[in-house]
Parts: sequence; C-alpha cells; structure tokens
Amino acid sequence: MKAAAREAGVGTENAYAARRRRPDFAADWARARAEGAARLEAGETPVLAPDQVVRASRHGRPRVETAGPGRWSAAAEARFLETLAATCNVAMATRAAGVSAAAVYRRRRDWPGFAERWREALAHGWARLEALLVERASATLEGPPDTGGDAAPAMTVDQVITVYRMHQASVTGEGKRPRHDWRRREPSIEQVRDEVLKRVRALGG
Repeated sequence: MKAAAREAGVGTENAYAARRRRPDFAADWARARAEGAARLEAGETPVLAPDQVVRASRHGRPRVETAGPGRWSAAAEARFLETLAATCNVAMATRAAGVSAAAVYRRRRDWPGFAERWREALAHGWARLEALLVERASATLEGPPDTGGDAAPAMTVDQVITVYRMHQASVTGEGKRPRHDWRRREPSIEQVRDEVLKRVRALGG
C-alpha cells in the first residue's frame, strides 16, 4: 500500500481516509489488492523501483514493499545476478549486493522466480567461463589468441578451473545446496586441464 501511495503521489493517511469515506473506492482498493496478489502468486514479476522488493506479508500473501538499508531489494537483486553471471561465485555476488548469504539462499528457497533467475545467471556465467577456459587452454598450445582489442578477464586456467570445481554443483543442483558425496571424487585441476586440452586438440583437427 505504501508503494502504491508513493506512486500516486499521496500520503498513506489521505489514502486510508478516502477509503473510509468512499465505499466505491474501498471496493476498488480491495479488488486491486486481490488482483495484484494473484499476479504475484502466479509468479509475475512487476516493474520495481530500485528500493522495492516483493515480500510476503504477515498474512503470507506476496506484496511490494519498500526495502530498508541493507535489505534485499530490486537493486540488490540486479547487482547479485550481474555479479553471479560474471563470476559464478555466490560469495562475491552477495558481497556485491550488500546482503548476507543466508538472505540470498532464503530468497531462492521462497521465491521460484528468483531461483529461476539464479539458475539462468549461473548458466550464462558458466558458458562464459567455459569459453574462457578453452581460450586459455588454446593459448598454451598456439600462443595468445587475437581478442580484437578487447581485453580478456585477468584469469588463469587454474583460476577458471578452480571456479568450475567450486560451483559445478550449484550449476547442476537445481537450486539446492548439495550434500557432499564421499563416494564421488572431484577431478583434479590436472585432470580437468588435460580434458580441456584434449578437446582443444580435437577441435583443431
């Protein structure tokens, strides 16, 4: 309601007073609120101001609220997803967003739309890192590639492989923190490097 009043340019007290005085406005208010909640529950993402967020009310229904300092907001989500897509690193993304890891994982658990955007960011990030890994591996065989003047991110092959090993489970885990499987050993950096070099040689004929 506060977000709607701010958008309309009126104070909340005036809005509540109008609802008390005018039954027709009160009926429109209730209908608009129900329709908005239904759209949010269906997963529709509204256009939010940077300091706004979709959050459950005390009655459990989703609504748009103004986020306080250091809280999850549309701006924080944008920074988180942008950093996640660039690094595949949740810790770095939470720091960029200025929120805690607990808040991020809770948000992913409670809001399917955000969980889907998280998966998309990771998929995009891993595609970028995989391309960078092949590029770095190719450089070890053929020399530095021609980047057309665009500077490549300052990451070594070992760094990219380390990111892969740290976040492979997040990319494929469908939104849940995986439990450690003691029966499955992670490939070593050398094994991953050898596999990538083998793929590069195959591509080169």
